[in-house]
Amino acid sequence: MTLKKLLKWIGLGSLGLVGAIIASVVGFWLYLAEPWYDGTIATRMTGGPYAAPWRDDTRRIADIFPAGMPAAEALALLRRNGFSCNVRNSTADQDGQLSCARTLKQLICLSRLKIDISLNVANKIVDRTANSYSACL
Repeated sequence: MTLKKLLKWIGLGSLGLVGAIIASVVGFWLYLAEPWYDGTIATRMTGGPYAAPWRDDTRRIADIFPAGMPAAEALALLRRNGFSCNVRNSTADQDGQLSCARTLKQLICLSRLKIDISLNVANKIVDRTANSYSACL
């Protein structure tokens, strides 16, 4: 193998290594940032100081999910914000409920967000509770 060919292979290897590093950084950013989700609810629930690792955030989201809001609109908003939801529809003898959760991963922190929404027979919001848990290394 001549010196010219050796330098060509070293150059190609270096270029491939730089490309792999850039792809890894971009992939890691996408994993942490999740830019395809609207962050309105997560920002409200995780903002401000924590006196303990867990916190009641019901007041922080009360205006986002007002009483009387249709369940379909609330569910669509929660899904746009990256929440996974379990839905129990209302029946004649039992009220419905949306139980939603999302986990946010940051570099050294983990936040778990949980929202429970109670629905009346007409599938409209009558009550909601929100809790968040945050832990960092």
